Amino acid sequence: MDINRCFVKFVQFNDRTIQSIINKTVKFSTVYEFNDLNEQNVMVSPQHEYPTVIAKLKEYLSDDNKRENVISKIKGNVLCDDENDHKLNQISQYRQTIASALRNPTWDDFEDIYWATVIEHISYIETGILCLSGAEIFKDDAAQLMFAHYAENLQGLALVYILDANATLPEEVAYDGRLSVGLLDDECIKLIKGEFVDFFCSKSKNWKYENEYRFFSTPGLQTASNIGLTLKGVFYTDRFDSEVEMPKLKLLRSISEKYYKNSLFVKRLIRSYQEEKFITYRQEGGEPKKYEVLEYLEQLS
Repeated sequence: MDINRCFVKFVQFNDRTIQSIINKTVKFSTVYEFNDLNEQNVMVSPQHEYPTVIAKLKEYLSDDNKRENVISKIKGNVLCDDENDHKLNQISQYRQTIASALRNPTWDDFEDIYWATVIEHISYIETGILCLSGAEIFKDDAAQLMFAHYAENLQGLALVYILDANATLPEEVAYDGRLSVGLLDDECIKLIKGEFVDFFCSKSKNWKYENEYRFFSTPGLQTASNIGLTLKGVFYTDRFDSEVEMPKLKLLRSISEKYYKNSLFVKRLIRSYQEEKFITYRQEGGEPKKYEVLEYLEQLS
């Protein structure tokens, strides 16, 4: 296996995960669904004149349902906080002002900074993001952090995907902190359409250990093969299934046999106390053989 085309999704073990494995689907989420509401680290800088963009915004907001959705997101989500407003009452007032102005069809009360906030929120609504880690996450202790953070304190799974050789590689996240960018008209319009992916590829330096890559599409469920991904197998830890009869493991293996022509690997990861990494074991001739996770993945066809 080409390790550079191997990606990992750390997930809780629940009905949603079970259905995604059975149906071979992946979820393109919006920023609002991310675990860290302030993780989007790029802001649209106010511009003095961009009539083409404003015309496109007015066209978008002429749909009552879309306009109300934008208003609800602005009023109810911390992502709209202006970086210059540090007090809660100021933030609340800022939200209310934009919400009221959006319901004024003459747009008389709108200022440049309001349009910038509206552009950001429409882009959050229209852009679907699938977040995965590169397989290199297993080279050190970062995988344990990911299991703890995203997989219910090591009780969940790491889903391992391979990307087809002819499929486009995902975008690599840059960990360069908070950015404020002045976008050109065509870039703003792409944001409104959910097509300007560069805007969503910057995160805080504190998340660098995640080794994150992102696929982009419309929000919602999609068949993984549509973007060239194939689920190869799952890793779990000792915390996944501690009951004697191991019903969760039996369920996973049953799903693999029933729904996958080439069975998924279902492997337990063991914490190495000599090094900051996970290892896995294979049974060969009745004798256990230790593998580093990356070495194990590289040997898979």
